[in-house]
Amino acid sequence: MSNYTKTVDFASKDTLPSGDSGKIIKGTEFETEFDNIATAVATKADSAAPTFTGTSVFANLDISGDIDVDGTTNLDVVDIDGAVDMATTLAVAGNVDFNGDLDVDGTTNLDAVDIDGAVDFASTTAHAGNATFADNAKAIFGAGSDLQIYHTSTESWIQDAGSGNLYIDSNGAAIQLTSGGAAKSMINAVPNGGVTLFHNGSSILNTTTGGIDVTSNVTLNSATTAPVLKLSNNSDAIGAGDNLGLIEFYSGDDSGGGNAIKSTISTVQPAASPVSGEVVFKTSESTGSLTERLRVKATGIDVTGSVTAKGASGGNLFLTSTDLTAATGEDLGNINFVTEDASSGSSGTMAKISSVFESNGDNAAIKIQTGFSTGSGSPTLRDRALFASNGDVSLYEDTGTTPKLHWDASAESLGVGTTVPDSKIHLSDGALHIQQTGGSDTWFGLGTNNDNYITTGASGITVFRAVGTERMRIDSSGNVGIGMTANSGSLLNANGNIRAENSAFLAGREDAALPAFAFHDDTDTGMFNVASNILAFGTGGVERVRVDASGNLLVGTTSTPSATQAGFMFTGDQLYTSAGAATTTNYQVRFYNGNGLVGAITTDGSATAYLTSSDQRLKENIRDADDAGSKVDAIQVRKFDWKADGAHQDYGMIAQELIKVAPEAVSAPEDPYEMMGVDYSKLVPMLVKEIQQLRQRVAHLEE
Repeated sequence: MSNYTKTVDFASKDTLPSGDSGKIIKGTEFETEFDNIATAVATKADSAAPTFTGTSVFANLDISGDIDVDGTTNLDVVDIDGAVDMATTLAVAGNVDFNGDLDVDGTTNLDAVDIDGAVDFASTTAHAGNATFADNAKAIFGAGSDLQIYHTSTESWIQDAGSGNLYIDSNGAAIQLTSGGAAKSMINAVPNGGVTLFHNGSSILNTTTGGIDVTSNVTLNSATTAPVLKLSNNSDAIGAGDNLGLIEFYSGDDSGGGNAIKSTISTVQPAASPVSGEVVFKTSESTGSLTERLRVKATGIDVTGSVTAKGASGGNLFLTSTDLTAATGEDLGNINFVTEDASSGSSGTMAKISSVFESNGDNAAIKIQTGFSTGSGSPTLRDRALFASNGDVSLYEDTGTTPKLHWDASAESLGVGTTVPDSKIHLSDGALHIQQTGGSDTWFGLGTNNDNYITTGASGITVFRAVGTERMRIDSSGNVGIGMTANSGSLLNANGNIRAENSAFLAGREDAALPAFAFHDDTDTGMFNVASNILAFGTGGVERVRVDASGNLLVGTTSTPSATQAGFMFTGDQLYTSAGAATTTNYQVRFYNGNGLVGAITTDGSATAYLTSSDQRLKENIRDADDAGSKVDAIQVRKFDWKADGAHQDYGMIAQELIKVAPEAVSAPEDPYEMMGVDYSKLVPMLVKEIQQLRQRVAHLEE
């Protein structure tokens, strides 16, 4: 294919002077030019379906249809809008921009590829450079898009959406998960070795052939059930005394005899067959060997050393019998005082305190015994005291066989030498016996002149006199009168003040209908004890006020006010107030002074309102307020940090500055050492006035 080249410069002939023979255009010149044109035209391809044979060079080639190249094509820049089908090698020195699909059956070597759409690789793709994906563009693997790798604008994802496992396999030194490049390790997994977990670059947990090593605290949590720490010995040859599980408490401090196991908790199999387990606690002192301190067995516990029970209200020791068929006289629990020292010729239980089952139902008595020994063998226990469930108390003679001192709780009588006292104090066998023997008064005198004495009469009244004058009496109903000769029907009556010095008045728990501390003419109004550490006040038989065990004061309620519980509660630093389930407007707090109601806090179905008195009837000289612009401009809005906790506040006022502009919004105590305060709500009317003025100016400007 050849190009047309012009032979004669016809335009230059016009510049020649007249009469110059060169100005004449000759027929041969025309013939030459037309021949050149014909040759060029003959060698050009038809644009409808051109065919080129040999080498063709194009400065620009714009092809709207298909191009079929059988040989090699060298293109500097190619812009292809349609499909390209290449049966052989295509070498591109410049850029190739495909707006449509590119189907490559063979090998394609690309130095740099920028792909806006999808790429489907049916065979292997080798990249000498980087494969770059835009945000949210995914590298997808698997027929069902099972594995996807992509990056959003903020996060990177490796997402396994398939049904099988996701494997990360390595034959190298380790698999590492790091942050900041390799600056900090997070997970380090060694093939055929251990796995290490890190926190902020520091090793926290390591797996070993023997288990795991943890270099920090272990916290067990469970969302629905209690967390379980399981220690399991899977040996098939566990013998008597072998540990089923062991927890060691180790000190690495070399100072003071450290760097040793200080204590252990273990579960030990007591017998050769795995029939039970015993929990053993051991401790050591300094670098000494471990010593067993406590063992929990199927039959109870064994303690080596002292036992100290402490509590806010004193320590407790509970001895519980699980025998559901205990017989009369059977022990429900014992405290034995035992000696293993046989140097004196006797060893064993030296004393015993027992709880003994009684015959009258589920009640039990307390029995105290002491050991008696002749110098050899175990001591013989003898009864010394018996405290019955009904309050009776018996003290025994030296052989521990017969009670000689007996308190009859039901009869409120004390018998000496008898277990059936027939008077308040009954001394048997010729002992002192004081009782009413006839219709005349019986008296018991105190003092050298018998002017202080107790008398009893046939009417059942017992009178206590001092210096010959009656000071107290107990009538036949058991009522006590102090400083008066007639009781009003109450158990205790006093004409004068009653004072408890270095002690307390003790009363029963009772309830609102019958308070423990009430008034003689209003017995259902007073103070009572609801439960342990809870004090309540009632009127008309109904509880009104309560002080609970935490010192909280509750009014009109017995529990914390809530959405369903009305009432007030004052704690050390909070006030709770609730109208209960009511959703209508309700006054929660009202403020009064000499002028009446001056403010309130109200609630309705969804909001809380803080009200201050603003009724027209309370005001006079009512006029439109002055322009607030100058005052608003004078207010200095500051940002600052609070000294107490360093909290930053972007917008606020300083009381000392604001008082010069709006003193009504500033609280200035008379004491200069007290802190000044700002009521920002007092600035609202001024700001509303300024907004109104601004609206007027804007409206005027808009006109």
